[in-house]
Amino acid sequence: MKIDFDNINTYPIEIMRYALENEFEDYNKTDFDVPVPEFFYNILDKYDFIVYHCTRTVNINSFKRNGILIPEDKKLKKILFEETNGCDINDVGEFRLGRGLDIQFVFSYEEICNDKQYENFFDHIGGEIIEFTNKYNRKKLEKGNCYIIKFLIKGSEILYKRWLVQKMIRRVKFGIILDFSGSVTHYIAPEKILDCIEADNIYKKLKEMN
Repeated sequence: MKIDFDNINTYPIEIMRYALENEFEDYNKTDFDVPVPEFFYNILDKYDFIVYHCTRTVNINSFKRNGILIPEDKKLKKILFEETNGCDINDVGEFRLGRGLDIQFVFSYEEICNDKQYENFFDHIGGEIIEFTNKYNRKKLEKGNCYIIKFLIKGSEILYKRWLVQKMIRRVKFGIILDFSGSVTHYIAPEKILDCIEADNIYKKLKEMN
């Protein structure tokens, strides 16, 4: 069973019913800290979630062949060194706390396509992995094409289930598209990848936004 955050018809019936049968009159739409029945978390563990990873690459076939690799993987280091003509992620100056050491993803494809904050995820090859190396050279990285990689993760891997359920309720009740992201610390196998969506036009659209 799969949940597509952009398609409420894929949500568990228990969450749908909870959203539709309650008015949530004491909660506004910006600070929506509604109580969430804990058994919803166990329900989500039974599902896979469709999520999206934004990237830039000169060879999308490397993702189709190798999956999405974590920064520590020697294979990824070799791929990025070759794609960038010498940017070495062994030469790390610093990583932002909690970022760059795992695989980041977003739950809503619609949100990626319509929110300028995602522009920087397409800016250059390697993203944050390379951005904080000592030999960071933007001119070496602004090539190739943008892609949104659509893949599956297990519901049991999601850490912030309460926030996720709250956003699902808001989506059902008020039709609000909300950004929600997460990360995993293991590589994504090729068989978990559902699609590699060309995103050059999406990147262009985001750059043109005010």
